[in-house]
Amino acid sequence: MCMPSTDIVKAVIGAIAGVLFGILIAPGTVAVVAIGLGIAVGIFVSRRLNDLDSEYEITKSIIKYLEHKEKKISKTLVDELHNVYLITTEKIILAIKITAKKELNNIVNEVLRPW
Repeated sequence: MCMPSTDIVKAVIGAIAGVLFGILIAPGTVAVVAIGLGIAVGIFVSRRLNDLDSEYEITKSIIKYLEHKEKKISKTLVDELHNVYLITTEKIILAIKITAKKELNNIVNEVLRPW
């Protein structure tokens, strides 16, 4: 069963095909004929897209592909955020070590050389 949004996409593609066909034949025919044939082509294309989707399960394949990509991107994002966390933690620890070393050096210098 197709999701409503995919049905809308198929209907829009059919409508575009119908409009383009109507524009293509309009110069050589009466407007009513061009409009009628454009509507017929649009309906035909929409139904054919539904048939192809049912036969080849295109929508299901696209949904599976998108879900796979979403998981992959999500995993990559989590991995990158973890890397940022690790690097930031390393830099904070380094800054604390440098500050602590300076402070300890100052204390040692004050104790050993009070004047």
